[in-house]
Amino acid sequence: MSNNKKENISLKKPLIWAICSCLLTLALGIGAFVYLFIDFGGKKTVAEVPDLVGKSITEVERRNFDHFKIEKEPAYSDEYESGVIISQQPRGRSKKVIRGGEMTVKVKVSIGKEKLTIPNLYGFDCYEAACRLRELGALVRFVYLYDNSYSPDEVIKSSPLPDTPIERGEKVTLFVCREHIKQPVSVRDLTGMSREDAVRTLMSDGLVLGRVITLPSSDEYDGRVIGQSIPRGAIVKWGTIIDITVAESGETSGFYMGDGDLDIYEEDGTIQNKTENNTENGE
Repeated sequence: MSNNKKENISLKKPLIWAICSCLLTLALGIGAFVYLFIDFGGKKTVAEVPDLVGKSITEVERRNFDHFKIEKEPAYSDEYESGVIISQQPRGRSKKVIRGGEMTVKVKVSIGKEKLTIPNLYGFDCYEAACRLRELGALVRFVYLYDNSYSPDEVIKSSPLPDTPIERGEKVTLFVCREHIKQPVSVRDLTGMSREDAVRTLMSDGLVLGRVITLPSSDEYDGRVIGQSIPRGAIVKWGTIIDITVAESGETSGFYMGDGDLDIYEEDGTIQNKTENNTENGE
């Protein structure tokens, strides 16, 4: 007999849970209906949220928005200028039920690009210093000075100075020591190198990158130097301009001037910006 009672109780449990679940769902549904459709004396309004993204916060604060008040917080943005709203919550043009009072619209206002502080890179190898600056989000330019009291490729100073705040994407100039030796140079073989390695090799030998010619090729040689305007072993003057040919997968070919990231200058003006130099020569 006791076994039968246990079986009956076990059979009733799922039924009890089902009933409880239905009652809970019904209660929630009734509550939502009451909230949305029954007014117990409070004023209820359905209003559209204003679309504020892209607008000036100064302009927005001058306006009166029925049923809404604006709450702002600052945020960095690479896309929007300082003082422009970059996001909002709830989203613009959405419909909201407002029961008395006002609904808060939270907006984020651009304060411009994120600032970064230039580290003190004096005494660093110029390539290591350039990598550190690029990791921070700065662009890098080299200017070579000739002073035998420093090691070759050592950073002597920077502009702006260390600890100066700048925006991401701004250019930092590194003044780099280069030994004042202008003896004839033997051209090295650049074939098989990446474009970046070829630039470093030319710079370290006191030579200057001229045009970078691109030719279509298989993926095997993609991004590698496959030719140079002056052959390996040739003896040339210090500061000679050398063009390179770089393989690129695809069907197009062309050329562009110089490295694009690094401008090479000499303090006395012997070597100038490569694009300016070639433009003067009519190329």
